[in-house]
Amino acid sequence: MKTKILFLSLIFVLSISSIFAQGKGNKKGQTPEQRATKQSNHLAKKLALSDTQKKQIYDFSLANNQQIDQECAVKEKGDHKKIVQIRQDLQAKIESVLTPDQKVKHQALKQNQANKKKDKKGKKDDDDDNF
Repeated sequence: MKTKILFLSLIFVLSISSIFAQGKGNKKGQTPEQRATKQSNHLAKKLALSDTQKKQIYDFSLANNQQIDQECAVKEKGDHKKIVQIRQDLQAKIESVLTPDQKVKHQALKQNQANKKKDKKGKKDDDDDNF
């Protein structure tokens, strides 16, 4: 009887751990639609987009997010070069619907994000040097 309980417990633990190991596909667990909504709302707020521009950017982001999810579903991490290309294509599409003033603001936003990412990475590298 004890062996049956032990065996069932072991199976239960292994099945639970495999479920958690699979994850949700993206680190925040959001659907492509949710991410596209978040992205288009963020840009609408930062760049003062018209309703038409916001809808176009939502559509671009949705298609982009679906492509990335498909790529990541095929491989565990996805092909990094292909994902980078998909993201670059999205940026080009976004730029195509922006006014010149919005393009300047968008470039500043991207630069600010790159600086934050660089600072965060630099801080992490500095922390690694302490060991």
